[in-house]
Amino acid sequence: MFIKEILLEGGNVWPDITPFKKEQADIVLANLQKAMPKGIRLIKVGSAGHKPISGDMDVMVDENDIVKYFKTQIDKITKELKTSGKKQLSPTQIARSLLKQYFEKKGFQSAQSGINVHVRVPVGKTIAQVDIMFVEDANNVSVFHQHDYNSEFKGKHKHMLLSSIAKETKSKKYPYGLMWSAFQGLFSRDKAGKKDQLISRNPDIVAKLLLNPKASRKDLANVEAVMRALPNTLDKEEKMKAFKADLAKEEK
Repeated sequence: MFIKEILLEGGNVWPDITPFKKEQADIVLANLQKAMPKGIRLIKVGSAGHKPISGDMDVMVDENDIVKYFKTQIDKITKELKTSGKKQLSPTQIARSLLKQYFEKKGFQSAQSGINVHVRVPVGKTIAQVDIMFVEDANNVSVFHQHDYNSEFKGKHKHMLLSSIAKETKSKKYPYGLMWSAFQGLFSRDKAGKKDQLISRNPDIVAKLLLNPKASRKDLANVEAVMRALPNTLDKEEKMKAFKADLAKEEK
């Protein structure tokens, strides 16, 4: 049985957002990058720039870089919350709020939801929406969300497949199998089958552990690439049939 992992899906925060063309994706990214705090790099993920038309753009930032940038303000707010007896917030939670305020001071309308900070970005006479995800070790994690779209499957389907493979990957070192998180990396499982210790976020190491000892990040490009890289001892045709059948059940 293939396990479904809930992945963040895009959606317009503002009603007047205009879809943009594939050729405009780099402009959207560049316009927002210019407004970012110094030293903070945006990493584009998802389908914007690949599909002919996109409703929004997903990007990642390393949450530790953002926390470091706003450290002085975060320390002050944390101290004020502690003194007032109000509910404590994590540095990352505070950093999201501070980044939202940062954009607003720059003249960009911004909003928050979940782990995202949303920003309205001008593109000529229209407005695009960019969803900024705060992710630990974004340089590595972003690789898992940069897909080869020459596939009949979506990116989320690849993560469902990796989740299933991880659960089935058992060894003397990992007797209870592994657990895949699209935004956190590869973990071991405990006796109860729950998430245990982080093993790696390095795409090359993840590929070797889940697929085969010679695999690399290129073998994680899409569902078809993952299937090709699985050991030849498996009946890959049957595994693909089972995968498609489970997808059909999930989408009903």
